[in-house]
Amino acid sequence: PIIANLNSLSLKNRMSDKHMIICISRSTASGGSHVGINLAEKLNIDYLDSEIISKMIRTLEITEDLKNVTSNIPKADHPNIDEELLLAKDRSEFRRFLHMRNRYHGLNMRDASFFRMSEILIELSKKQDFVIVGRAADRILTSNRIPHISIFITAPLESRIKRVQAIHNCDARTAKKLLRVDDSIHAKYYNYYSGLKWGDANNYDLCLNSASYGIDGCVDLILNMMGNEEKSH
Repeated sequence: PIIANLNSLSLKNRMSDKHMIICISRSTASGGSHVGINLAEKLNIDYLDSEIISKMIRTLEITEDLKNVTSNIPKADHPNIDEELLLAKDRSEFRRFLHMRNRYHGLNMRDASFFRMSEILIELSKKQDFVIVGRAADRILTSNRIPHISIFITAPLESRIKRVQAIHNCDARTAKKLLRVDDSIHAKYYNYYSGLKWGDANNYDLCLNSASYGIDGCVDLILNMMGNEEKSH
């Protein structure tokens, strides 16, 4: 019975009853982003990546800054004065405010962005289901005890080189160099903010070779795993 229990599929500690959150890490040109997009589409949930998160951060911070600036603008005595005109006249104050504001106690831009992103992910996890690719999201959620599934997508170097060549129309040497640089960036980011090793199978619930299964095959395997877990309950 003990061995049988160890052999059984159990994701109950990795999946929340309230929201489904799937974190995907990936090596460059392994198709991990496409797996995330297709998976989100199949599950009919939101897809997030670094670009989308960055836009959310910029929108949120601009909104907060404008709110703080406009709250310090004197109310117009005349009801016909356009508020936009007041904002235009107060541009110098707006610039000064942005320079003086220190939202993250002197942290550099990368650290500030990471903690801002962490705040957004934590809030989103309380409200909705989503698939997120990259940004060490699995470690952010783990640190905050938020249930999720973590997946790592990779592929052999030769396969990834061919993919980069097809995308960027470059030779194999250039493609290999691009891969090394991008993988190094991903690894340093993940290692720095998680304290763990990027790509180490011990840090993920599931690791997949996209060259063996293809994008659609990887999506099907993930869905099948999740489907079997639901059936087991």
